[in-house]
This record gives sequence, structure tokens and C-alpha cells, in this order.
Amino acid sequence: MAYLDRKHPSPPLFGESAEEAGAIARVIAEHESSLYPALGQIARAVFSGDPTALADEEPAVRAAVATLHEELARLEASLARRDYLAGPRLSAADLTVYPSIQLAVRAATRPAAAPLDLAVAPLAARSPKLAAWGARIEALPGYDATYPPRWRAA
Repeated sequence: MAYLDRKHPSPPLFGESAEEAGAIARVIAEHESSLYPALGQIARAVFSGDPTALADEEPAVRAAVATLHEELARLEASLARRDYLAGPRLSAADLTVYPSIQLAVRAATRPAAAPLDLAVAPLAARSPKLAAWGARIEALPGYDATYPPRWRAA
């Protein structure tokens, strides 16, 4: 993202001021320390193809689901106050968190996720602010070129 920020400085992905940069860094750090590890735990159980994956790590996966719910609620509340996660415009924070939200939605639609009650899909019903934020990102020019083709068929 630093490369993109320098190559295409508008919009500034890391903000225009020290305060904006700090807010963006905070959102990214929260994602990396909480949401991302929880989703990793969930994804390993759901996407592994191993029917025993959930049973083998069920307490850890259930704890990760609780963290996922907490983080989704926090993000939903944040988006009730603004259009983007770290301020009034798209930033590196949004581009960091968006793929994780999509991964959570994708995981929730898998049969292996049924016993976990991920409470993510459909996103618009569960987290309407997150869904509207996602739609703003998906409306960006060039978004379609970044979407993994194999996800379209799955």
C-alpha cells in the first residue's frame, strides 16, 4: 500500500495529517492484533477440508468466533459515525480490513461453518453499516480486476 500511496497519491491512503495517519495506523493495528488472528483460526477450521479440524481445535475456534463477533460489532459502531474506518475517506485502514470481512462472509457460507454460528452472512442483514461500507469499496474503479476469479465461481 505504501507503493500505491506514492504512485497514486490521491486519495492519500495514509492520510494528510499526523492525526489521520495515527487513526489509520490504529485501525490497522487493531485488525492485525485481533480480527486477523481470529479469522485465521476460523478459516483453518472451515476451509481445511478436514472434517475433524473443528473438533480438534473447537475451544480455540469458538474463542475466535467470539472475537469475530466483538470486532464486527466494533467496526459496525465505528461506521455508524463515518463512511470509512479511519475517517471521512478511503484509507489504508479500509483496504486492510475489507479482505478480512470478505473472508468472514465467505467462511460463513461454507457447510463446515454451520456449527460455528458465525452470524456474518448475509452481511447486509447482520451488519448493515459494514455492508454499505463494503459496497462503497466495491464501487471503486478497478475493484473488479482485484477480485479473485475463483471466488466468483465458488
